Amino acid sequence: MIKGEKVILDVIDSENIEWMRQQRNKPEMRKYFREWKEISKDKQAAWYDAIGNNTADNHVYFEIRNDEVIFEDSGDVLVGSGELIGCCNLSYIDWRLRSAEFGIFLCDKARGAGLGKDTLLTLFNYGFKEMNLHKIWAEVYEFNQALHVYTSGIGMAVDGRIRHSTFCDGKYHDSVMLSILEDEWFKKYGK
Repeated sequence: MIKGEKVILDVIDSENIEWMRQQRNKPEMRKYFREWKEISKDKQAAWYDAIGNNTADNHVYFEIRNDEVIFEDSGDVLVGSGELIGCCNLSYIDWRLRSAEFGIFLCDKARGAGLGKDTLLTLFNYGFKEMNLHKIWAEVYEFNQALHVYTSGIGMAVDGRIRHSTFCDGKYHDSVMLSILEDEWFKKYGK
């Protein structure tokens, strides 16, 4: 278990993979992933058995839990403490180059409260300090509203664009390649 300011990252409990599959299969969520087709229960179970349970050498997955109660403006509880809100990972880990691609998804009600940023700060801190990574990177579609969190909020650099790398909502879109290096991380966030 890894504790951030607002979230807890923990190994994925096999009991939660169906919830993750259902979240991931929402059409508004699928457009952000390379694997844009719906995922079957069998495919989700095979993913968990192969890499989602952290037995593969080059993938580390975590379920994300909220560590505080978040209230709506009306005063009702929006996200409870300890509630499962998403999944994050460091994947395609290249141990020779000390690099990994990150991934994250949050359920609808957990967005906009700073939980994604705290998740990434916690995940990247783990990647640089515990895993001794040199670079954490991602390919993000240009229409992803979280791009500003990755660049302005976290401090990732834009490395380039891949033109027309996905088709969504009737048109082609570019991918933005992002990364942050260990020296940039430690300069911004300390040892």
